[in-house]
Amino acid sequence: MYTRRFVSHPSHPDLSVSVLIPIDRGSALLRANAAGNVRPGAACYRLLPRHGQSVSWLLSPREDNEEEAPEVQLGIGGAAAARGHAQAEEAKVTTDSRLPLFPVPDLLLQPLLPSLLLLFSLGFSSLSSLPLLAPPQPSAVRLAMAQLRALQAITREDDREETERRSQGEDTGDRCGEAARSGVDKRRRKRSGPVLWTLTEPLGRMMGEITMKPQIVRLLYVSSQETASCSVECLTLAALLSLPSPFLSPEAVAALSPASSSLSAASAALRRAKQRLRLVKQILGVVGGDLLTRYNAFQQWQLHRESLGNWAKNHCLNEDVLVKVPAVVAYLRRCMQTFNLPLVSCGGDGLQVQKAICASFFLNCAFREENGLYSLLTPANAASHGLLVSSMDGDLSDPPSLPRLALHPSSVLANTPPPWLVFVSAQRKRDADGNAVFLMQDVTAIDPEWLPEVAGHHFCSLREA
Repeated sequence: MYTRRFVSHPSHPDLSVSVLIPIDRGSALLRANAAGNVRPGAACYRLLPRHGQSVSWLLSPREDNEEEAPEVQLGIGGAAAARGHAQAEEAKVTTDSRLPLFPVPDLLLQPLLPSLLLLFSLGFSSLSSLPLLAPPQPSAVRLAMAQLRALQAITREDDREETERRSQGEDTGDRCGEAARSGVDKRRRKRSGPVLWTLTEPLGRMMGEITMKPQIVRLLYVSSQETASCSVECLTLAALLSLPSPFLSPEAVAALSPASSSLSAASAALRRAKQRLRLVKQILGVVGGDLLTRYNAFQQWQLHRESLGNWAKNHCLNEDVLVKVPAVVAYLRRCMQTFNLPLVSCGGDGLQVQKAICASFFLNCAFREENGLYSLLTPANAASHGLLVSSMDGDLSDPPSLPRLALHPSSVLANTPPPWLVFVSAQRKRDADGNAVFLMQDVTAIDPEWLPEVAGHHFCSLREA
């Protein structure tokens, strides 16, 4: 008995994988008790392992004199830990076929970034001094810490010394070469004691207090700076990203038409719904990408919500989602006022908003290959595109095999894929040939020349060097 869960890929937290996780005894009993509540019937059938003697034996707790199966140390952080948990349960089948007592913890399946930010905001400065029942996997912690450093959410003593040295006016002409050498030296340096981390001010503290994705919080901070000056527009974008998509799903659009009992008619209605969605996204779409399309759809809905007729329904928009956006915008505006961040508008300049998105999601940057698929921008392949990872994020090493990325069919850029883009999330699917591919959602087209400009702490241009 299993349940399907989405877990974080070990190579990147924004890549999700659908896996089967064994259910626990409480979930099995809940399923049995729910029999007959939804539709007539009072039976709950299960497929049990061959070793099982009876349902009551499977669900009963172990006696004190029974031999326990060998425990497996579980880590925190992504699909590797979840697979290890499943393998541990399969290993116990030969000695005990009963269901696991507790469900798989969410920390085994979700990215570590929010948990680490919470710990740092509570005052923990070193993870080595934190006693945990199930300590995180070292590789998952290193990856999460490197990403938090790249997002400028946390810092340590040698980072502050480097910042002070640069602020004193020392020569930064050979910044690319100096940054690469300093990164290698710091990775090789041996520390006598534990590394002490602190949240940066105000960005790190904002990420720790605002319960949203760290990249979305960074978008609010970057957009309020003088170089971007588009915080009013990015407030709406952040609110839209924290809610489900404002566009209806094809199934919901098909349900708007008169129902049909025929299977062929239902499939034809679904095809027409997909065509209608594509047409609507062409009308409301923006060449900059899906995030700007969301923003434009919300602005158009605000203009036409008082007009005659159901404008949202005619344009395949979920009005239940759109009506929640103003409340989220008001909450985020209060957060920005708490941290004394200015509210400025760029006057609808989409290019400025695209640069702010690039400055926030630069870790999710991908470029198009000759075969039509996309690859993540990593320290190894950045040099071939005239870029160098110039920050001190040496732990952002390349995964053993780069995942294959593709645009989601629902993206407004699916028909005209851009050479470079950043994405918010990606989910693994199987293509027509049976190969695994990650479909990127909420993509934004960018120019690679923007990376050293908007994320100069992480990238530098080899052409300028």
